[in-house]
Amino acid sequence: MSTSTITTIVTVALAALFLLSGASKVLRHPASLVSRDELKVPAILWSLIGAAEIAGAAGVLIGLGVTPLGIAAAAGLLVLSIGAVGAHGRAHDPIAHTAPAVLGFLLAAGTLALFVTGG
Repeated sequence: MSTSTITTIVTVALAALFLLSGASKVLRHPASLVSRDELKVPAILWSLIGAAEIAGAAGVLIGLGVTPLGIAAAAGLLVLSIGAVGAHGRAHDPIAHTAPAVLGFLLAAGTLALFVTGG
């Protein structure tokens, strides 16, 4: 099955966002650690979230050729995004700090919808 150009663009954008986010967590980038501490997320959980983000990014890219994997990966990234938006809300973060999580949510939801509908 061939994927549409829009599906490819949205999926690659989603993967890039989560690859960067996940790598910053796993590699313990200083700005990421500040965010972790402000959100009061335990260090081990932060690293696990980062690993899940990297795996999800890989999964949606592979999903461009293997749709069921893309659906599962996009759904997983959607759940991670919901958790991220909730964590930022709980911390009363300003919109500038919350925006990447919202963008992740929107891209994950869009990617999931495109994979499910064969877009």
